[in-house]
Amino acid sequence: MIKKVLLITVLLFLTACSSLKVQSDYDPKFNFSSLKSYEIIYREDKNNSLVNNRIEHAIFQELAQKGFHKVKSKQDSKNTDFYIIFHTQVSSKTDIFTDYSYMHVSPYTVSAHYIPTTRVYNYDEGKLVVDFVDVKTNELIWQGIATDRLNSLDTPKEKTEYINKVLKELLKTFDERVIQKK
Repeated sequence: MIKKVLLITVLLFLTACSSLKVQSDYDPKFNFSSLKSYEIIYREDKNNSLVNNRIEHAIFQELAQKGFHKVKSKQDSKNTDFYIIFHTQVSSKTDIFTDYSYMHVSPYTVSAHYIPTTRVYNYDEGKLVVDFVDVKTNELIWQGIATDRLNSLDTPKEKTEYINKVLKELLKTFDERVIQKK
């Protein structure tokens, strides 16, 4: 009985964990202390403007907290230090698991049988790629990639909160690995 309770507790804990994975890479030779202003110049997926606007706003919020500011007009474009390019991708994925169910045959015997059970799970995986490009050289200086299993979000508020969470985690890698090296 204790083993069953422990197993259920562990399974609940594992299913409650986020599947969000973030990774980043950057040019270690680049002087990031020279960066102050940015401009978002390109969004690959123009069909989903609600999501793109949420992503753009989340980038703005996170970078503002780190001391960067967004160029507001085309006249100010000459003061841009780096460009931001982002795009999203959704892929259908399949996970196949085989686990073993315990089956006790009879109350009069001590024998136990384990029966393999194969389960197939289909889900959507989303990927967000954010690139920082140096204005002067047009070279990629930082890239962050966030990948997560997509869940159904019903309200605009839930969607906005989720995108904010993803970009906070993703841009944390910019803060921890890059800005700290200034």
